[in-house]
Amino acid sequence: MSLFDPQDETRILRLERSVRRMQLTVLVLGLALGCAATLGIAQPQSLSVTQLVLLDADGKTRFRLGTTPEGQAHFKGFDRNGQERILLTTEPNGNAGIVGIDPAGKLRLAMTTSRQGEAGYLAMDPGETRRIGLGTSPDGTAALSAFDLEGKGRFGLSTHANGSAIFAATDSEQKRRVFIATLPDFDAVLQLDDRDGKARFTAATRADGKAFVAAYDPAGEVLLGTPPDAP
Repeated sequence: MSLFDPQDETRILRLERSVRRMQLTVLVLGLALGCAATLGIAQPQSLSVTQLVLLDADGKTRFRLGTTPEGQAHFKGFDRNGQERILLTTEPNGNAGIVGIDPAGKLRLAMTTSRQGEAGYLAMDPGETRRIGLGTSPDGTAALSAFDLEGKGRFGLSTHANGSAIFAATDSEQKRRVFIATLPDFDAVLQLDDRDGKARFTAATRADGKAFVAAYDPAGEVLLGTPPDAP
C-alpha cells in the first residue's frame, strides 16, 4: 500500500455505492410475536427469517436486519426521524464494512476489511469529502493519510515490513515536497523537493556513522555539500 493508493479510493467508492443502492422491503414481526405472547403461545427457541424489523413506541423503524438476493447480509440503525445512521454489511465478495451516517444523511465514516486481508478506516467531512484515512495491508504496511478540503492527499505516514518508516507531504497539486524517513540503507533521511518534483535539499545519516548534507540547483547539480550517495 502506498501513501495514497488508488485502490483505496476504488474500495471506498464501492462502499459508498453499496450504501446508497440498498433499498429493502420491511417485514414487521413484533406484532406477530406480541400476539403470540398474549394468546399464551409458547415462544420459539429459534427464529428464522429473511428480514427482521424493530419498531419504537411510535411505530417507526429503528433497526433492520436482512439479506439481499445478491448475498449481502446487513444491519441498519435509524434515528427517531427515520434517517439511516448505521450500516453493517458483509458482501458476497468477502468484504465486510461499517458505515456511519450523520443526521443529514451524509456519509461520515467507513470501516472495511477485505477478503485480501486489508483493513481500512475513512473519515469524511459534512460534504462527504474524505479527510482522514487509515489502513493496513497483508504485506505489513500500515499507513495514515490526511486529505484537504478538495479530497486531495496532503500528507502520509507509513511503516513497512522492511523496517522503513516514512513521512511525506505534498502541495495542493499533490506533488511531493517533503520526505522524511528511516530506511534500511540510512539511519535517517530528509529530502525537500521543488514544485517540479526535483530534489533541492537532502540530509542523511548512515548506519556506518557518516552524515551528509547537500543542496542542488534545478538541474540536479550539487551547489553545496556532499550528496548522500557519495562514497
